[in-house]
Amino acid sequence: LSLRSWLRAPHAEALELSAGPGRLTVTGRLYGAAVTAHAYGEIRAADHAGPACRVPVAPVPEPPHSLAEGTGFTLTLPHTDLAPEGHPRAWAVWLRPAGETGPEARLARLLGPGGVTAAPRPHRVFTLPGPRGPLRAAPVYTPTHDLTLRLTRAFPPPRRA
Repeated sequence: LSLRSWLRAPHAEALELSAGPGRLTVTGRLYGAAVTAHAYGEIRAADHAGPACRVPVAPVPEPPHSLAEGTGFTLTLPHTDLAPEGHPRAWAVWLRPAGETGPEARLARLLGPGGVTAAPRPHRVFTLPGPRGPLRAAPVYTPTHDLTLRLTRAFPPPRRA
């Protein structure tokens, strides 16, 4: 009989995405750290270098005597930050639960028992307003299970004659 353990860096699971007027909200759970008053989220360009954009994070209150592991949170992504120029983009979504000086965790889907995962529940594709017309926001997972938001034009550009 042997027992193994390891110290794992904080990790965050994306549970639900919902669109509202002017925003896209991600609800998730953070494991291995607490969401503090200094917490914020970041969206970082996944397809090319560029500045990160900070977004607000709020802890989700837990019911009394909850047996759920981790800490619930929501982060809000403003549409204007997702598509400032209206061009197709890919964004990685990160959580900084203790602020700038603390650890960071990329939002992902977590593996089940034994490292096995079923096919992920697909997140809904959203249509967001953009400065050059509507954009399609597709939440997808990378081969390493990280959440990426892919923004493309909702309608193909008109053909030039």
